[in-house]
Amino acid sequence: VTPQSVTNPPNASQNPCEAFDSLSAAIWWSVSQCASSVGCQTLLDPSAVPHPTAPVSQVALEETRRRLLSSILLVGGGACGFAGQCLKKWLVAGLTTKYSTATSHTNDYTGSRPPVDVIVQHDSSDAIAWCGARVVLTADSLNDMWITSTEWRKLGSRVLREKAPFLW
Repeated sequence: VTPQSVTNPPNASQNPCEAFDSLSAAIWWSVSQCASSVGCQTLLDPSAVPHPTAPVSQVALEETRRRLLSSILLVGGGACGFAGQCLKKWLVAGLTTKYSTATSHTNDYTGSRPPVDVIVQHDSSDAIAWCGARVVLTADSLNDMWITSTEWRKLGSRVLREKAPFLW
C-alpha cells in the first residue's frame, strides 16, 4: 500500500521541523507513514473487519490510521485550560479534514472521525507527564501490544516484530 498524499512531506535532506506547514500536517504525515508500514503487515481477523467487502489491505490501513489518530495526547502546560481546548478544536478540525480527504474515495466504508484526547485534569503540573503515561498505558489500542512471559518464552525477540508499533 502506498502512503496517501500528504501536505509537504519531509524528505531525507529536510529538517522535519521546517517541512510541515502545521502541527496537524506533521501528525498526519507521521500517522500515514506508520499506518502504511504497519497496515501492510497486519492481517486482520475477518470477524473484526468493519467492512468485509473492502480490500483487506485498505481496511488494515484505515483501521491502523484510525487507531493511531485516536491515540493522540496533548500534555503539558500548553494543553491545559482554555488554550488546550482551542488547540484541541483546531487539531481535530485539521486532522478531520486530512482524514476526510484521504478517505474520500472509500466513503462506503469510512466511519466517523477519530477523537483527539486532551488531558486537562491533573493535580499539579509536576504530575502531568504521569497522567499522560497512565492514559496511554490504559488505552484499548495498547492491549494487543502487551507481551506476556509465555509469548516471550515461545517466540523470543520475534514477538517484538509482531507486536511493536514500529519496525524492528
